[in-house]
Amino acid sequence: MSFEAISSFTSVYTAWQTATARTHSGDAFPPTSDELIESLTVLCDSLHTVVASKQPTTHAKKSKSRKGKKALAAAATRGAMFKDFGLPTKNQSSIIRTLTTSLTNLISHREVSQFSDFPDPTEDTSLEAFMSEVEKKAVTVSRASFLASDCYSTLISVRGAYAVGIVDVACLSTLSATMKRYCADGVDGGFEEKKTKGKRSREVDVKSNKRRSVAKSDDDDEADYEETGTVAESSSPSSSFVSISKPISTLLNLLQSPDFPNYTPDSTEQIIEIIAAGISISSSVAAGDSSGKDYDAAKELESKILSSVSSAVTKEDMTMRSRHSTVVYLLRALYPLLSMSVDNRNGTKGKVAIFNAAAECLEDVVKGFESFNFKGNAERDEEAYNLALKSAMENQNKSAAIGSVKPPLEFNDKSTQPRPVLSAIVGMLQKIAASTLDRSDARARAVDLLKKCTGAMPENESAHLIKFYCKLTMSKKANHRLFSTELCGHLLTSDFLWEKHLNTGVVANDDDSRQNNDDEDDDEDGVNSGYGTSPSPKKNKRKPKKALLTNSTETVIIEGLGERDPAACIPLTMLSSLSARLSDKAPGVRARAAQSVADILNKAMAGADEEEGNGLYWLQQSALSMSFSISDGLRKRCQFDERAAVRKSAVQGLTSILLLAPPALLEDVEVLEERCGDPSVATRKAAAEGLTKLVEACEEESTSLETAWARSVLPLVMDGEITCVTRVLELFKRLILVPLVSGESQSELYMTSWRVLSRVSDEGKNAGAAKAAGGSLKQALKRVLDEESDNFVKKLMKELKTTAVESLGIEGDDDSGLHSHLFSKELCFKRTGAWCILEGLAGCSHKGTSNTQSSRNKDQTDTAFDLVKAVTRSKINGGFLTSAWEKFRALRSDSNTPEDSRHQLSASTRACLRVMAKLASLVPKAAATVTLNEMKCFLLSNSINPDVIAACVSALTALTSTVATSPKQAKAGCADWSEKIFARCEQLLSKFVTSPGDASEASSVTSVTRALFTIGEVAMVGFFADDDGRDVMEVDSSADETEWVRGMRTSPSPKLLSLVQILLPPQLPAMGSDEPVNTPSTARALAFVTLGKLCLRDGELAKRCINFFARELNYDYSSSAPDSESVRSNALVVMGDLCIRYTNLVDRQLPAMAACLQDGCGKRGNNSGLVRRHAVLLLSSLLLQDYVKWRGLLLQRYFAAIMDDDDSVSQLAEMTLCGPLLQKNPLLFANAFVESIFVFNACKGHPIYANAASSGDNGGGAVGFEGVKLDGFGGRGKRMNIYKLMLAHMTDEQRIGVTARLAKEVLGGALAEGSKLRAGTLGTGGEPSCVAVLNDCLEILVSPEIRVGRSAATEQADADDEGHNMTTEGPANAQFAAAKGKLLSKMSKKHTCETVVPILVNLKNLLEKNKSPLIAPLMNFLRVIFKNWKKEAREVLANDPNLLAELEYDCKKFVLDQKKEKEKEENVKLDLLRKAMGNGGGEMGKGVGGMGDSGPLREIGNSRADNQKARLARLAGTLADL
Repeated sequence: MSFEAISSFTSVYTAWQTATARTHSGDAFPPTSDELIESLTVLCDSLHTVVASKQPTTHAKKSKSRKGKKALAAAATRGAMFKDFGLPTKNQSSIIRTLTTSLTNLISHREVSQFSDFPDPTEDTSLEAFMSEVEKKAVTVSRASFLASDCYSTLISVRGAYAVGIVDVACLSTLSATMKRYCADGVDGGFEEKKTKGKRSREVDVKSNKRRSVAKSDDDDEADYEETGTVAESSSPSSSFVSISKPISTLLNLLQSPDFPNYTPDSTEQIIEIIAAGISISSSVAAGDSSGKDYDAAKELESKILSSVSSAVTKEDMTMRSRHSTVVYLLRALYPLLSMSVDNRNGTKGKVAIFNAAAECLEDVVKGFESFNFKGNAERDEEAYNLALKSAMENQNKSAAIGSVKPPLEFNDKSTQPRPVLSAIVGMLQKIAASTLDRSDARARAVDLLKKCTGAMPENESAHLIKFYCKLTMSKKANHRLFSTELCGHLLTSDFLWEKHLNTGVVANDDDSRQNNDDEDDDEDGVNSGYGTSPSPKKNKRKPKKALLTNSTETVIIEGLGERDPAACIPLTMLSSLSARLSDKAPGVRARAAQSVADILNKAMAGADEEEGNGLYWLQQSALSMSFSISDGLRKRCQFDERAAVRKSAVQGLTSILLLAPPALLEDVEVLEERCGDPSVATRKAAAEGLTKLVEACEEESTSLETAWARSVLPLVMDGEITCVTRVLELFKRLILVPLVSGESQSELYMTSWRVLSRVSDEGKNAGAAKAAGGSLKQALKRVLDEESDNFVKKLMKELKTTAVESLGIEGDDDSGLHSHLFSKELCFKRTGAWCILEGLAGCSHKGTSNTQSSRNKDQTDTAFDLVKAVTRSKINGGFLTSAWEKFRALRSDSNTPEDSRHQLSASTRACLRVMAKLASLVPKAAATVTLNEMKCFLLSNSINPDVIAACVSALTALTSTVATSPKQAKAGCADWSEKIFARCEQLLSKFVTSPGDASEASSVTSVTRALFTIGEVAMVGFFADDDGRDVMEVDSSADETEWVRGMRTSPSPKLLSLVQILLPPQLPAMGSDEPVNTPSTARALAFVTLGKLCLRDGELAKRCINFFARELNYDYSSSAPDSESVRSNALVVMGDLCIRYTNLVDRQLPAMAACLQDGCGKRGNNSGLVRRHAVLLLSSLLLQDYVKWRGLLLQRYFAAIMDDDDSVSQLAEMTLCGPLLQKNPLLFANAFVESIFVFNACKGHPIYANAASSGDNGGGAVGFEGVKLDGFGGRGKRMNIYKLMLAHMTDEQRIGVTARLAKEVLGGALAEGSKLRAGTLGTGGEPSCVAVLNDCLEILVSPEIRVGRSAATEQADADDEGHNMTTEGPANAQFAAAKGKLLSKMSKKHTCETVVPILVNLKNLLEKNKSPLIAPLMNFLRVIFKNWKKEAREVLANDPNLLAELEYDCKKFVLDQKKEKEKEENVKLDLLRKAMGNGGGEMGKGVGGMGDSGPLREIGNSRADNQKARLARLAGTLADL
């Protein structure tokens, strides 16, 4: 049957080939005929039937001759095969050759699809899409190719096929190409046979050459594979995948065949290529829809391929050489799959699936050799080689016999080099590690593969690979360092690394024994005879043993292991390599190194098991032994790295190392605290998270950490980035609120919460920190409690009340007296913390709704936190507040109270009074009346400290409303005690003013200070920020009691007002014959504040007194009056408040307020920068709220403040100007850039300066630039720094605009006839500062900061640092930014060459005629243009070649002149040094080590052969030694 089928097929094929050559001679793939397909189908079925029913057996006769045994066996096999297939003995080779050729041609056959719907040729887009589709689908694998592939794979699967010549390399190569093409194209449909009316298919009857009908059933479409790989049923597949999977499944059995090792290398490689293509096909199909019809079959085929490949390379009957070659071919086939370069039907998803399958295959192969007996295999190979050689020498001469028998691969069991077979895998893994992987997901897959394969390797090969990875961290390519850094981070957390290599690097007594574990035969690259090559039989020459890390010379002691050498201990080497990458020059590598350090430390702390001694435990111990060097590297990255991603990762790493090796040093805490103010949002969040973890981990009190959290983390709730605020709120709740609500008083975290709250309260004693700390706490409480349940709030309120009462030793209204235990450290923390958070709750509580408030916010206020409602629902009696007030008074007045506790008591007393003011309605009326009277007495006695007066007045006002029955009665009560307090303060001030002799006494100053503070607070009773300015407002009795006093105002007497004004001047008025007495600065400062509060309540008074404040700001440093920064600062703050309430009144005083930005600069006296800092903050706030506009030279004054000598002023000015102010007006810098050049150089005569100085002047007076010195040579550095700062915060579009303005208005202005800039530049009139303006302009144009194309890359890098590149839009944004940057860069080049260059040429001629010193910067600018944009510049000057040649010559000459000038300056410096050391050189030399005349100075003086640079360098070195 088979012979007839073969003959029929060859006949039909020949006829078809002849016919197609005649009719389709020009077609690459002529269409197949139905007869050809049917003959192929019959042939395929016939072959499968024969192979499945009767396996070939050997009928060879026994032969006593060894020589003929192999030939007889092959002939017997060949004869048996021919007999089974029915082939005649004659012309057997010709039949096989014809059959092979025919199948080869049909396997390469492709089907050309017919396209009927052509698009409109006028539509370019649709035509382009159509042609792309044609290119993809026009040529696909045909059915004839599938059937031919099945036939050929069945033929070569028969034992003995290789002997008869059916295994053809060309045919195998064609079959491999077909598999790859199918993987790329993926024919989706099946192949159905053409049907007749009776639904019967036709088959060729090869015996009678007639056609007969054969009924076909639907179940015959799928083929079932037996274990032998042959098909048992019909070969009419239902899908293309089933068709293509048949030859792959058949060929898998060849791997286990005993004939397979005898195949030629080319045949072996092609078969393995086909199997690798099978991995690609099955994996890509399985990556599609899991419900698809081919999914299960694809998964089954994939599993079968993986198991077959793994067992094929580890079977026992292979020689080492054959095994090595097979593995090499397999690795060559797998590499395209692992590099994701295989086209498939499912795109990226399919490539990932193919990679995973190939990685699993490689991992299985590596695992198969983990316990493989290489020595036994080598011994068997050696024995077989000796027998074969002996047999060959019996029939041939010695030389011919040696040449005919291949020697086995050399195997040295004692060598540290990778063994055969494994050396190829090691080389493959090295190639993967050294490949360029730009995408993070690709790196992650490669890291996972290398981690698994390295772990499955035997110890020797694993060590070799790890050393290579460590060396790769020092590669010249950043991609290599990045990948190896990530890989090292994952390997360090693997148990196999520590199990296999923990005992390396043990320090012995003999120094030479340290290097016993080093690789003796490593190359410079760390790559040996690896991937794609066979190991050389020659022994490598021994090289000197050397450590992997030459800079690691100190040993470390690991607890539980002893002393180890980091250069020889493999795990420590890897850890050192990872730590060294923290200082890499590539930001991405630094970030990855810091992140890897953080990850491994976190895993080490989480998974370390001391009892089991797992890898993470030893990693933890190793990190502890190297914690100093690791933390030092991370600390530097946190502080000094310019990339946000690096700083963020370094913060995480530093946190981890501090958690691993506590306690945290103050230096590290300060670094984390500083990073909480980082410009990067991600870094701020990481620093906040790190400080929180460190505080939580502290088992004992840590003042530095707790204070840092209160000072740096809590204020982040006011951050402008919502994600940062959300994270900090989570940390606040976790650290503060949850432990308090849980009520677990014995837990350490419970006391930590109180300590942190106590630090928040303590921050109030620092200047300017009280409002920030209190405001942050209020904001955090409000945001958290607005979202929490009532049950949570109730538990919190009860815990706070209980702690507040217990910490004071009171129960309800009873006072248990003063006890010494009240000042224990624990109770002090609880007391301070409880009242601090109660004060915060009072401040964040929702205020009652006034008549003027809109009802549209009612729904929002219903869900907002309200302290009064919370206390009421918690059933807490408000009487504890009055008891606490009494207790605080007793403690503060008691002489036994420790002095170090008085400040905390004062802060808690203030908090108690503020809470009382909020909860006054809950205080029983009897207790409220008693407390009200006591507070009146204390205020009238003037015995309350200023820091408590404001809270006391607020509480007194609230208690008055509580006792009263109506708003009218409440106002009357407040007016009554207000008048009495004013009268008492009037007496005190009058006494102070009329008794100048007592003015300098401390008691008198304290009394006046309290009186002034009291006057100001009492005057503010009834004042609300949303008042409309009316004195009295009618309030409904149904309103909240806190609103009852709204709008009331008690005016001080004229005498009291005059007494306050008397304290404003620096000296008190003389009384009689007494000498004038200087007014105490404290009294003056408070007098301005008090007068400001009175002005807020009285508009007429503000009009009369506004000049007092403005005059104080204009302090005359030449006068003899005492200088007081606090007075000017208070006057400035008062003017800021008045500007908000009376904007038009204060607007005309803006020049005086702006002058405070440079207050005291360059003048005598105390110059601490207090006024300048307040001026920056105040003016920035007014500008942001639009109470003040940019007017005159206010912006230039801000720039001058950035160059302030005080770092605090400079940093604050830069932060506000380049932050919120620039965000509010993005064109701020670009619009004022040119004007700033003229202003900074004091070019006042130029119209640009005049226009800038008068801009925005609406009659109130423009802001000038008096008192600022930035012009001249001394201010050149500051000016350039300002210019660079402005350019750095501009977009590329703005830089192009600035360049155009500079060229037109400055460079072009210097050419304009009659312009002042031309006259000043040429020295024919005008101002000399014009030369400085033009010089600055040329230096700006040549600076890198103005170059276009830099901002796009910077913005994209910043976005990457923030993590935006992790989104799906990241790549698109990056491409858009890059394209935009390129476009703008081209526009900039074009503008510079077409517009600026002609101006420069004309200006050059003008300056050369007048021998101007500006010719040097101008030529430098031309040099830069011809260097960077030579092509564009030549195109512009192409019409004037003489001018072009002249300019190029001048530029070259300028460069040479500059070089000569520099050498001349060096020679002058050298001569000056010689002269300076001429006479004293000998004595100096004698004083250094007794060298005398033969000292180094004499030697330098006499050495004439050295060049100038060498002599200068040696002289500098000698001076350093001296």
